[in-house]
Amino acid sequence: MNDAQFDVAPVALAGRSYDVVIGAGALVEAGTRIRAALRRPRAILVTDDNVGPHYAAAVCARLAAAGVAV
Repeated sequence: MNDAQFDVAPVALAGRSYDVVIGAGALVEAGTRIRAALRRPRAILVTDDNVGPHYAAAVCARLAAAGVAV
């Protein structure tokens, strides 16, 4: 994972902080990045009617390739 090619915006929340990774090609690393942040290899994808049709299948495929059950 190479943060040099992406902008990383930290979101600081008490007890549940996370990073938002922004940039062309970030989706390619989504499964690996998300898997590294999980205690257990499972996730739920929450989206909407605007974003889901464009990205949901690709995100689920990347998660599955990284060994994450969606």
